Order: sequence, then structure tokens, then C-alpha cells
Amino acid sequence: MIDLSSGSVQRLDSHEVVEADGGKNFTVSSDGKSILSFVHSGALTRIIRFPVSGREASTQLLTVTGTVWFLEAGPGDSFYANMVDRPIDLVRFPVDGSRTERLATFPKVPDLSTMTVLPDGRAVLPVRAFSQLRLMAVQKGKDPAPLVNTTEETAAP
Repeated sequence: MIDLSSGSVQRLDSHEVVEADGGKNFTVSSDGKSILSFVHSGALTRIIRFPVSGREASTQLLTVTGTVWFLEAGPGDSFYANMVDRPIDLVRFPVDGSRTERLATFPKVPDLSTMTVLPDGRAVLPVRAFSQLRLMAVQKGKDPAPLVNTTEETAAP
């Protein structure tokens, strides 16, 4: 947090707040005493209040099962969260123009513009799984599997 009038800088406990998947990931309360933000936690999203004084601990306000794109402070202690539910189907279009095939369905894909096909025909795309971004390989007739056998996060360059 930066106080523009005094130039002082103060670090707030971030609770691993991440960049929003398409929107604004924080808002300032109407009284200016706290900041509201959200944290992805697996398939859940936690909405958290951070006091700007830095003297008090942050408070988890709400856990939701959907994706939050925007937060906005309302009157008093109220706030508004724009929630989005966009499941993704990965389909293959045969060259001969016959019927499309559904290869997999994901509840959420963080980057709709990143996907590739490997020489062996498997599709690879980023999926949020186990609180991390993982590159998943998808092929017909099999469950999606991590492309790289690691416990660390993997993502497109």
C-alpha cells in the first residue's frame, strides 16, 4: 500500500492474492479503512478483507465456488462480486467434416487463448487444479493427465 500524500509504503498480508482472470481483483471499502480482494484456492475462491492500518489481521469474508471477475464495495460493509461460470468443452473437428468429438470438459480454463496439439495428437492446455496452474494433456478415451510429472506449477511460456 502506498500513501500518495506522504510517500510512505506499507506491505499488507496478501494471502496469495492473484491477478484476476479477466477483471479487477480488489476494491477499497466505502469508508476507506480496508481493501477487499480474492484468492483462488483450488476450485474455490475466498473473498478477504485487509485492514489498511496493517495493525489488524485480515479476515476471510466468504468462500464461493465460482470464478470472481470483479469486486466493488457497497454501502456500509456490503460488497458486490461479479461471478462467472464458464465451463469449457475441448472438441475435435474431423477433417472430413463428420461429427465433432468432445474430448474433455473442464469447469474452468484460466487462459482461453493458450492451447497446442502435440505431434502424437494430444491437446495441451492450462487448467487450474489443486490450487495450481497445470498443463494438462488430453486425448480421446482417456482422462486428462498432467503433461509434466511434477508437484510444481506448470504453465505456458
